[in-house]
Amino acid sequence: MQIIRRWGRHQSNMRDKIIGAIGVIWGGGMLLRWFMTGPPAGVGGYEGGQTAVAFLGAVMVVAGLYRFFKRPD
Repeated sequence: MQIIRRWGRHQSNMRDKIIGAIGVIWGGGMLLRWFMTGPPAGVGGYEGGQTAVAFLGAVMVVAGLYRFFKRPD
């Protein structure tokens, strides 16, 4: 029984690292694209969408870093 509990923790820790890395890469790509294209220009809805994507990218990077570096329980 003890072996199964340890293996479950190891599996959960690896899953957190993988999901965290995906969040950092994907969110970082969103932020990088937003920084490379400059401030949004165009129709109001398009500008709002571009700003929302930048905000979502920042949230994904922060959440991904948290999950990646979180200590296992």
